[in-house]
Amino acid sequence: MITLRYKKEDSAIFVSHIDLLKQFIKIINRSKINVEYSKGFHPHMQLYFTTPLPVGVSSDSEYVTIYTEEKTIIDRLNEKSIGGIVFTKEYVSNENPKLTKNIDKASYVVKVNLTDLEVAKVNEFLSRPSIVLQVMRKGELAETDVKPLIYDYKVSNQSFECTLACGNPNLRIDYLIKKINEELSTDIHITNSRKISQFISETGENVEDYLERIK
Repeated sequence: MITLRYKKEDSAIFVSHIDLLKQFIKIINRSKINVEYSKGFHPHMQLYFTTPLPVGVSSDSEYVTIYTEEKTIIDRLNEKSIGGIVFTKEYVSNENPKLTKNIDKASYVVKVNLTDLEVAKVNEFLSRPSIVLQVMRKGELAETDVKPLIYDYKVSNQSFECTLACGNPNLRIDYLIKKINEELSTDIHITNSRKISQFISETGENVEDYLERIK
């Protein structure tokens, strides 16, 4: 099988995860790649994505594992890909790396334009002992303290960098930005946020090093 790292940027940031899955199936079919299918009455292409990226957020560090016996597919995929989806690395392995299960953190950089006073306010907000967000769960709004899900952060006039829980539990960067804007009347744009890396829970290494190690 092959795990691919890919970028999601430009117009593709507005493609939902469900629509992205549909697009990947089309890209793979156009590339004439032999992919294994599940068994049963409704067989589906065996693709395994990491935690879905929120709409409006770009990324350098998304992953999909594809069940295939082929040894290289990246060039063919890029030839048939859609705008904003660029495959940057492929890793061949004998077993599913189970990235959705093994990833527990993701790092983001958000471009901002904050005054010194706003930087101080955001730092104060993030240093609170409790940060409660309202998130939709099973069709209902639920209040959750997400402070334990914020692992580190750095705020300046031009950028907001943070590492958040990813997987289960998961803290979405767009939810955090929305809360900051509501509480502090800042104007941080979700579309200025970019995921730059993801990390493995057991070892703390980034996904690229993990995939290289298990090849």
